Amino acid sequence: MYFVYKPEGSSEWQKWKFEPEKLLSPEAEAIERKTGLDFGEFVQKARFNMRCRRALLWVLLKREHPRLTFEDVQISMEQTDFRFTRAEYDEMRAKAHEQFDGAELDAFLEQLDAE
Repeated sequence: MYFVYKPEGSSEWQKWKFEPEKLLSPEAEAIERKTGLDFGEFVQKARFNMRCRRALLWVLLKREHPRLTFEDVQISMEQTDFRFTRAEYDEMRAKAHEQFDGAELDAFLEQLDAE
């Protein structure tokens, strides 16, 4: 899965592979402090929680801009997203055939194809 960000006024998305287990301890601890969640909760909620997205973006941008503060990161939900890799979509497609059938399967596959 990728975490993507499109700064205001830019037409280009910045992309990072979302691998929470590879964050350094100071980064993970900073995320915990800023979100008020333990790291496991953060990982579960990151895709749907704005403060989690903001904290993750802050940590990732801070790698290139060490003086960046959390308060400097002000984003809208549409500027960030999580995107699955091709392999993840292929895996979901394969599992869908085990979990759904008929119209339910068709609807799920149609949704995957749209993404």
